[in-house]
Amino acid sequence: MKLIKNETGEWEIVERWTEADIKHQAEYSFGIELTPDQSYEILKLVMKSHNANIGINWDVIDNAIQQLT
Repeated sequence: MKLIKNETGEWEIVERWTEADIKHQAEYSFGIELTPDQSYEILKLVMKSHNANIGINWDVIDNAIQQLT
């Protein structure tokens, strides 16, 4: 997570999840080796379906991996 100033000069928190994060989690939790396209689809699902009250965490990512594999 990072605290940065955005283009309007306001402070914001930025959290970054990468393809590498998704691939590692799929291998670690499920023994699945993902393609770059699968990782991309999982990242899109996480972004589309996440709950702002929960945020994005490993459980949310695990759920997306299970839905798409």
